[in-house]
Amino acid sequence: MTDSSSDEDNEIWVYYKNREEWKDLRPIPQDDGPTPVVAIAYSQKFTDIYDFFRAVVNAGEKSERALALTADAITMNPANYTVWQYRREILKALNKDLHQELKYIGEKIKENSKNYQVWRHRQIIVEWMGEPDEELALTAAILAQDAKNYHAWQHRQWVISTYNVLLHSDRGLQDPRVIQWCEQLYNTGCTSPHLLAYLIDVAIESGEASGLERALQMCKDLATSYDRIRRTYWDYVARGIVQSQEKTNEVNHTASASPNEISPDTNQPEVTDGNLSEISTPVSATPT
Repeated sequence: MTDSSSDEDNEIWVYYKNREEWKDLRPIPQDDGPTPVVAIAYSQKFTDIYDFFRAVVNAGEKSERALALTADAITMNPANYTVWQYRREILKALNKDLHQELKYIGEKIKENSKNYQVWRHRQIIVEWMGEPDEELALTAAILAQDAKNYHAWQHRQWVISTYNVLLHSDRGLQDPRVIQWCEQLYNTGCTSPHLLAYLIDVAIESGEASGLERALQMCKDLATSYDRIRRTYWDYVARGIVQSQEKTNEVNHTASASPNEISPDTNQPEVTDGNLSEISTPVSATPT
């Protein structure tokens, strides 16, 4: 029995139960019990694939054909945790090339960019490899299509915090390429809390008065409109910015005053170039 109704490449689909190379394995039907609450009408193709997947798991088989079977199962249901987990076990058992797996999961993410399991699999493979080089470009491509994609923002934040990718240069958060890209997103109307938190950090790190004013406004926007569930947190960040402004103003006033205007106070720390940044640096907006 074959099926070609849903295949994008128009190739004739051969059911696993009709494939000679799978004759040695008896498929295991899904058991929903004698009186299932809801009987789901699975397609014949879905049933065929998952019956053989259950048989493979039951046999503990970790082979090339089992790996190919997981790919078919994922195509039918990319949200199935068990399939992804077993695929990872096969990858380890066969010592597969993880660069090829990154390419594979990259395609799956493009097809299912709002699916948690595809991003989780990507994260685990990156952890195994210890190579996050492609992740910012991938998330940038996904966010260019949907600037509010929560999973893409989460993955991007994970990469940055885990591998310090923004700190590979001395510019850190002030990398012009990163700032420009995020500003473009913001100007298109994206109000993701992750994006605004980054722009607040950029403004804080710059130390410029206009930037701090902008950061305060963003904190207000987050607290009242875009991230109200964490209103208390954004109010706290805003207070830190205000305190930083006040300390900076005091330091600037002291530095510009004439010697006769300064009253000696042995209880106050001496302001030097070495501790000026320490005095004026406020709390980061990015949650830990």
